[in-house]
Order: sequence, then C-alpha cells, then structure tokens
Amino acid sequence: MPSRRFVMACIESSFGVAKASPVLGTDSCYLRLSESSAFKAELVPQTDIVNYGGGRVTPAAEVTDTFISRGTIKTVLYPGIWTNLLLKWSIDVINTGRTTPWTTTDASSLMPAGDLASLAFYEAAQLSDGNYVRVKWLGNKCTKWTLSFSSGPQARKLILDADFIGIKCVTNTVEGSPPAAPDATEFPAPAEADYPTVAWKFSDFTGSTGTAKIGSARSQIESVSISGENSLDARNYETKFNEIIRFLGRKTTADVMLRYKPSPDDLASYQSRTVLDSEFKIDNGSNTLKIDFNAINRLAGHDREYDDGREYGRKLSLQNYWSPATSSDIDLTVT
Repeated sequence: MPSRRFVMACIESSFGVAKASPVLGTDSCYLRLSESSAFKAELVPQTDIVNYGGGRVTPAAEVTDTFISRGTIKTVLYPGIWTNLLLKWSIDVINTGRTTPWTTTDASSLMPAGDLASLAFYEAAQLSDGNYVRVKWLGNKCTKWTLSFSSGPQARKLILDADFIGIKCVTNTVEGSPPAAPDATEFPAPAEADYPTVAWKFSDFTGSTGTAKIGSARSQIESVSISGENSLDARNYETKFNEIIRFLGRKTTADVMLRYKPSPDDLASYQSRTVLDSEFKIDNGSNTLKIDFNAINRLAGHDREYDDGREYGRKLSLQNYWSPATSSDIDLTVT
C-alpha cells in the first residue's frame, strides 16, 4: 500500500535551485516520516495591520508584501545518505572550492563560501479523492538542530529535530505566474527499498571506537542531546521572498546525563572553568558519525540528580567555543 504522505530531500546546485536529475541515494533521499509531525512547512504572510486611526486602535486595513517560508523536520536518523544530507546541511559550511558539503555554484553571489548550503524539499500528500498534491520547497537552510537519544527502552534511536527557513514553495498563490508543481516524473512515489531501515542506536556509543568525550572518555551514559543554533540573516530586499539567507555563525551545546561517579571531578571543572577537549562519536561497525567539539569547551551547567529509588546522576551542560588551532568551532565527520 503506498504512503499517504512522502517527503524527499534534494541538494541544491545553487541557492534555490534543486539539482537537475538528482541521483537517489547520492543527491537525494526519501525521509521516513515515522514521528509525529515529522515534516511541516508553510508559506506565511507577514502582515502589517493598519489601525482605523483618529483616536481608535481598531484594525481597519492591512499591508502584506512579504512571505516567509519555514518548517520543521523530526526524523529518526539513519547511517548513509540520510546522515550525509541532513547533518551536512545543518552543520557543514561551503568551502572555498565549493565541493563541501556538496558541489555548488554561486553566480549570483547569494550563497558564498563560508555559508551553509541549501536543500530543496519535495512533499506529497494524498487528498480525500485519492489523488496526490505535490509541492516543492526551495532554498531551505537550517536555523537550529538537535540530535538526541538515551538509554530508555523507547528512546535508543537517534532523533534529529531541525527547523529551517527558505525562499518559497512551488506552487503558490502569491506569484502571478508561479512555476508548475513537481509531477510524478520529477518527484515519484518512493519504492519500499528507498526507505531506510537500520537507525543509529544508543549502543553505538560503546566499543573501541564509539565514545563520548568531555575532557576524557565517558561511560555509563544515560542520555545525550547535542544542539546547534545557526545565526542566519534572511533578507528579501524589494522582493516578496527571501533573496539571501546568510549564515553568520552559530552556538553549539551538549547536555549529557551520566551516572554520578567520583571521578572525574566535574564540579571542580565547572567551578574553575576548565577547558575540556570534547567529541561525540557513534560507530555501528560499518558507519561512523562524529561531531568534534575540538579543544575549547567549558561546562555551562552542573546538576546533581538525586532521585529516590534510582541511581544518582549528574547532568553536564557543555558550551562549545571557537578553536584557534583548527580555525573552527565544531567539525562533522561522516563515513
């Protein structure tokens, strides 16, 4: 039975331009929409209400001249193309040769080196008459992301939560002659083999290669949540839609719940503002995912959890800082 709803992520060759003839599994992938509200996007009118005036503050008219395209993704994260596309989109910046995170061009100076690359999202939903409506969301950049999982029996799979803003959807009722909606040739329904099956697991932290390091390698971990907030400057200038969405930095943090052990002395590190080399790496034996916080990190929070009837815990909140040695803040490695 075909899915009632399906979404495909596709790299953009330049800002707002989905790659022509993308190769599924290399340039694009279908998302498994297993979580509640797994993908949501809207083109939102930016309304300026004009009051009646003359001493009255009753709304009498409005001016609507710009529109913001924005949305959210919540999905189980899987090794392979799904991690490559979604995390490189969230984290990696465009290098000077424009080969990272994927090959792009920038003839219009809208997405220069040092910026985040953009993705197009294709979305289809089945209507009550059995037909599908298809839309395409263009020029999407990640505003914030969170990777999280824990030792709980229902939470051992890696979840990605991400918010994004973009240019517009195709089609829309704003443009006088909008581009045509994608058809089943450009955006076909996924085959069963197009969906991922084996997710990253919490146990992938264990073994000789998987690790959580906060100053030193840690064990007996209860939960991990890594978050990034990208600073994006979206400008529409004289047009109705965003013309640029420029990446200008980010803040990255991690919250880790651990068994409360006497060593290392995290309270002393917290109070003395000790610099901690940190990284988070998971390895399933075939693929690896590493978010390297590099050398300069400090504990932004230290909370002791004394729960009656349970083993005591310690929650560490880690703040990442720019590392002069690597000329970066965090680095992503995916294999």
